[in-house]
Amino acid sequence: MTSTDLLLVAVVVVLFCFSVVLALSEMAFSRMNRIRALALEEEGRRGAAKLARMLEHPEQTINSLLLLVLIAQLTSASLIGVVLERQVGALGLGLGLVLQVVLFFVIGEAAPKTWAIQHPDRAALLVSGFLFTVTNFPPLRALSRGLILLTNLILPGHGLKEGPFVTEEDLRAMADVAADEQVIEREERRLIHSIFEFGDTVVREVM
Repeated sequence: MTSTDLLLVAVVVVLFCFSVVLALSEMAFSRMNRIRALALEEEGRRGAAKLARMLEHPEQTINSLLLLVLIAQLTSASLIGVVLERQVGALGLGLGLVLQVVLFFVIGEAAPKTWAIQHPDRAALLVSGFLFTVTNFPPLRALSRGLILLTNLILPGHGLKEGPFVTEEDLRAMADVAADEQVIEREERRLIHSIFEFGDTVVREVM
């Protein structure tokens, strides 16, 4: 293996580690809501303030993350194919694809995302600084915005009208956090949940 191949392998390893961080960050951020972030901020948890700020416009963070994920995976897949092709010929392209799918999916995607689901608060706080940097990095932010504008040209329309939007899940989360923080009583939380359950009740059942 030449020095060039060793350099390419080193780049792939770095991209793989970066992909693990991206996968963890994506899942942790998507599992967090602003109400929970504000509650963590009140507890004095480090990084919670940044999370709450980013969750005011979560699409900015998500767009930047997805763009980085795409760049990291495509680049690493290409480099793995180049290295293996030099070592074992045309068969290296197929081996590179298999290695990319197994290695990146099992270790680079499934494992960090599972951990983020199991420890949502801890994961979100852990990557809050990284997320804040990614969200506010000017070149990346400009590139993601440019690609979104290009998408709007291909698919006519200007997206959804600006919110803010509050979903049923957000309101339920508010009630749960408020009850946990003893802002409201447990009975009041059950009453709020029952309102949504009543909304799903068929008229015949009510009668």
